[in-house]
Amino acid sequence: MKISALLYFGAFAAMFAVDYLFGFRPEASFYEAGAEHPQVVEFIDGLDKPVDATAEKTVERRFSEGFISRVDVNAGFRIIHDTGLGKEVIARGPATALDLISLSQQEGHFEPAFKQPVRLQELVEIRVNLNRHGSGRMRINCILEDRRTALLPVFATEGPLKFHFLELVNLSPGRIEVDARDLLLRNRKYANKVTGSVERLEVLYDSPSVPDMEFSQLNAKEKIRSNYGASGAVPSEDEFDKNEANRIIDSLQNVIQTMQHDTVSQ
Repeated sequence: MKISALLYFGAFAAMFAVDYLFGFRPEASFYEAGAEHPQVVEFIDGLDKPVDATAEKTVERRFSEGFISRVDVNAGFRIIHDTGLGKEVIARGPATALDLISLSQQEGHFEPAFKQPVRLQELVEIRVNLNRHGSGRMRINCILEDRRTALLPVFATEGPLKFHFLELVNLSPGRIEVDARDLLLRNRKYANKVTGSVERLEVLYDSPSVPDMEFSQLNAKEKIRSNYGASGAVPSEDEFDKNEANRIIDSLQNVIQTMQHDTVSQ
């Protein structure tokens, strides 16, 4: 009995010692050193020294991505909606730059970014067929940074964006083709690059005195003008989800009624 007890407490003491020596103590030393810790110094130096990828050749890599309902384009990237693709995503650029790409961990959020500064000769291109990754709603935004003049973010399309509700925030000079039920334009800059057709178009203006925009390449059955601070006619996200649910229920009811009618007829 005594031997068993000694073995038990001996094993417990050994576990505590290992945890202290390899877990608690190194972590305590890390926090005691603070900014002088070698790992912290290495991380900060990495932020101050951009990786130079200007002389590298362009390579191509493919990866997969799941559900997407929001796209944010950062500086250094060109995202192209390519309807010729399936569910694969294709990235083209210097190998070093592609190694440093990270993606948002938030579900439905597609935002390629670099883990640390990268010096580029041209934009890293990412091709994705958003129609194959989305549902009924999509939000697209080019993130603009103050005082940046080079390698500005670009979003363009090769084929129409097909969504029930499409929201375009900040745009780039790239052409955007749409085939949507509801389209909301939050920024009028480069809005004339939007082409295609929609059932309902809502444009947000800075003030009531701003004249209405003319869209020569965008056909809309209904046009709505809204000012910032005023409630527009485009449904909110909750209203949109509710309308979608009701539409699906109505479709299912129609299918059931058709099946019942066919059964009775037989």
